[in-house]
Amino acid sequence: MQTEYETNVEVSEDPMARLYQPGPAPERSKGLAAFRIAEYVELAAPLVIKACLAGEALSTRDYFDRLPQLEAAGVRRANALGDSLGKARDGLDLFRENRNRIAACRENAARALGRMSDADRESLVTECGFESLDQLVDAINELPLAAE
Repeated sequence: MQTEYETNVEVSEDPMARLYQPGPAPERSKGLAAFRIAEYVELAAPLVIKACLAGEALSTRDYFDRLPQLEAAGVRRANALGDSLGKARDGLDLFRENRNRIAACRENAARALGRMSDADRESLVTECGFESLDQLVDAINELPLAAE
């Protein structure tokens, strides 16, 4: 015996088609969640390489101050950037000196270069004054090891 309700409702064979469909999620507020880890890595990787080539051991705050895109997006603290440079999932996992500054070493430059796109690598080659990616790689391979 069917009720009036059951006879007027179209039954779909796919239960997911009947699942409540919420509207779009509210926009996230800008701040620490303004970027994903991969986006922080993409922004910071060229700076890591430049700092390593210059022999500069920089703090996370130094990197934050050199990335005006973060402040423009409303990011107020360097915490998430620090996670991205450190041991966060999908982060760069960079070596540090004295547990404070990011070491200017071969491993860090190599990790950063490995996470960059081909186009970003080519841009970095030009920015750093090298004629080819091979020259940049050779310069990175000449950097001291983190343990030295």
